[in-house]
Amino acid sequence: MCISSFPTQDQAGRSRRTASHAEKGGRRGTILLVDDDPFVLSAGKRILQVVGFDTLTASSGPAAIRTLQNHADVVVCVLLDLSMPKMDGIQTFQALREICPQIPIFLVSGWDEEEFSRRLQGIDCSGFIHKPYSLSDLSSALDHVLGGPGDTKR
Repeated sequence: MCISSFPTQDQAGRSRRTASHAEKGGRRGTILLVDDDPFVLSAGKRILQVVGFDTLTASSGPAAIRTLQNHADVVVCVLLDLSMPKMDGIQTFQALREICPQIPIFLVSGWDEEEFSRRLQGIDCSGFIHKPYSLSDLSSALDHVLGGPGDTKR
């Protein structure tokens, strides 16, 4: 179970909106998108909204940690950039795991998968998403882990 505080009125409202999304598109929950590039945050948020998720954004590791602490009750997945200044993606990943050990975390980078595999052996993430990602790539990855319209496990 995630470490979180009691839901605020704002969080309760967000939960109702999340249920509405689930009814419309078969998807549910809020994604935490973490990247130090404002363009990636903006574009990623639009993509996630198109595929039916509410989105919270953070532009640094410390901001991601605070956001997950404050919204652990609604965040169903994290998309985490590996290359960020000060607190990199691996340090952030480890801190997020302490807050919410079971939450799916996708690592996102411009690295190719071979480089990713070589550098990050032993990191138990939900997957790797290569930047720049497309709507279909992101949607497929999320459906695979969270279930959704393209999920064959249903």
